[in-house]
Amino acid sequence: MPATFGDFEKGCEALGAELDFNPKQMVHVLADHMDRVIDYQDTCLGVVADGVYVGDQVSRDQAVIDSQAWTIAFTDVGKTFARDKAWSGGTVGGFVDWLKENYPFRVKIDPIPSWRKQVARLRAKANPHVALANYQSFMDVTAELRDAIESSAASAEAEIDRLIDERRGK
Repeated sequence: MPATFGDFEKGCEALGAELDFNPKQMVHVLADHMDRVIDYQDTCLGVVADGVYVGDQVSRDQAVIDSQAWTIAFTDVGKTFARDKAWSGGTVGGFVDWLKENYPFRVKIDPIPSWRKQVARLRAKANPHVALANYQSFMDVTAELRDAIESSAASAEAEIDRLIDERRGK
């Protein structure tokens, strides 16, 4: 049966009416998820900044750079950068320290305050299409940094667990 002009639009309207779509609710759901993602990142960044050992504490800004440096150190991007900038060689820790000083990291400060402003702007959106685009952009743009911070926090937590087990004689 061939469709007639306007059938697609009528079908979309019928589907929308049946689903009882609420654009304002969608915006709030997206913003709530962003809030949870940011809260988790805030916690992870705190773990990295607090360090594992007494005296290992660093600023949150430094923790952001440390997380990125450790992540990039083991990639082709990091190795190519080192070769192109004539890194003199040494230990892995030395390489990471060198990256911290020389690599042009995109994010050099604690992103949490900026991210919280972004979620507040998202909550103010009336158009669900714009809200979804902003949400998706945030998730895409921050993915690498969020992964780096989570990885650093997981390493710190694993070391803490190892130390606890060691103290317990395991």
